[in-house]
Amino acid sequence: MGSSDDPVKTGLRFSAELGLIALGTAVLVAFILLPRASVPVAWPMPHVDFRALRAEAQRSEVRRAERAGRPLSRPLLRVGERLRRLGAALYRGELPQRLELGYRREAFDRASEALLESVGRLKPTDREEWLELCALQSELFVSAVQLWQSEGLVSRDLLELGGDFSAAAGPAWQDEQGRLPFAAGELALLFRVRFAQLTETDAHPEFKPSRDEFLAYYGLLLAHPPRDRAQAAATRHGAVIAISALDPSYPTALAHGLADLERGLFDQAAASLLDAPETGSWAKLRQNALLEAKRRGTE
Repeated sequence: MGSSDDPVKTGLRFSAELGLIALGTAVLVAFILLPRASVPVAWPMPHVDFRALRAEAQRSEVRRAERAGRPLSRPLLRVGERLRRLGAALYRGELPQRLELGYRREAFDRASEALLESVGRLKPTDREEWLELCALQSELFVSAVQLWQSEGLVSRDLLELGGDFSAAAGPAWQDEQGRLPFAAGELALLFRVRFAQLTETDAHPEFKPSRDEFLAYYGLLLAHPPRDRAQAAATRHGAVIAISALDPSYPTALAHGLADLERGLFDQAAASLLDAPETGSWAKLRQNALLEAKRRGTE
């Protein structure tokens, strides 16, 4: 009788096991590579120079250290105060208990007009102080959001700098445990772009966020859209349009096709996906999304 170490039987056993492994691998590869209609679970992200962003953050820290203890100029202090009043105008509902603002809340139109008037008085030479104001208020906003997340407290900073953030962010982004998907740096980026939008400096050469800040911001919206499907589709659609305008190398046709598929515009999605290149790292995603768009378009 052959022992359990019989080389013939051992070789046969190994051959059978290797055969099963090979068969399983072949089935898995076929499953992965076989075209099948599916809604995308991944999105092409913009190319962001994060080293440039880190370098700017370091410059901001140096700038803050050099100006430590020196107040901002009156024009910049006025902008900061007007921005806070606009945030208070945007806040929904009654003031939280025991929170005193020390001023009368204005209507949004009036508060916005006052803010834009103060911004209009700034000069290109105010750029450094402008960046310092952005950085300072970003830090206060992030701390206020973290306090709200941990203790449920709407502080004065959150109300004035975030405006309707606490009311809008909950249903839009909080998970079942009440957590937001944004890290501290991402919250600061959200504030930076919102700051530019409210002050209408998002196209001003001296005061607008950098190209990489904008790309990182829109990439963040692609990765973490609102939980509501309709809002998510609209948010991603807007992000794709903005990224395409900023980055010529972005796979625009593919991204537009994916956004239109998510929005339920199946014929439009199929047309965009057909225009997208068939090669590259996104070829399989494009193929599956195109099949899904055609399938849904014929239903």
